[in-house]
Amino acid sequence: NQRMQPVTQTLDKKAIHELHVQVVRSAQVFFDGYHGRVRRSWHTSSLLRPACTLRPRGDIQLNMAPRFYVLDLAPVREGGTIAEAFRNSVDLARHAERWGFTRFWIAEHHNMPGIASAATSILIGHVAGETSTIRVGSGGVMLPNHAPLIIAEQFGTLETLYPGRIDLGLGRAPGSDELASRALRYETAEENFPRQVAELLAYLAPAGPGQRLIAFPGAGANVPIWLLGSSTYSAQLAAQMG
Repeated sequence: NQRMQPVTQTLDKKAIHELHVQVVRSAQVFFDGYHGRVRRSWHTSSLLRPACTLRPRGDIQLNMAPRFYVLDLAPVREGGTIAEAFRNSVDLARHAERWGFTRFWIAEHHNMPGIASAATSILIGHVAGETSTIRVGSGGVMLPNHAPLIIAEQFGTLETLYPGRIDLGLGRAPGSDELASRALRYETAEENFPRQVAELLAYLAPAGPGQRLIAFPGAGANVPIWLLGSSTYSAQLAAQMG
């Protein structure tokens, strides 16, 4: 039960690869065993992430007392129910909290039988209310599916209820198929995503004198915002926006 002291170690590329494989395998075994048999194997795509810092020469600097995160989809196992999936997510979050995990994130998906995380902000509030210290957030909310004002109000509410524990991860994919995307009024134009993010940031900033449109709650909320992505697009946008 003694707290480990951080130790810095420089790893070469082979060691980095071996570490990555070990972490991913450990995560896969853990979550397969925890959630039981699910409808499809990709429902177990929860992640464990060690805290790492990239170094200029291409090596990686690893904190030997790593921080671990959980990414959950509220998977519905074969023969199970949605209510059971929600109970499992809460149970997993409580275990992660006891084990010292830093974050528990939930991903938005729609029209996917076997994944029950569609109402992401509601599920985040439920998990946060059933835990006490772990950070809870979205990994992510698909912003083109929503009006930025609504997301600001929802996460401003969550931050007010659970101060210092809420994260807001944003994605630009629909998190669904074409049929659900149309039903969600998904805004497909890629060039609109930076505008949507900027609008959301403006709503979450402190309200200025004479400001007529205010996210209430939401204005001035200290909610960390993350941009998610499978390419360099979000990284470049995050750098541009500071």
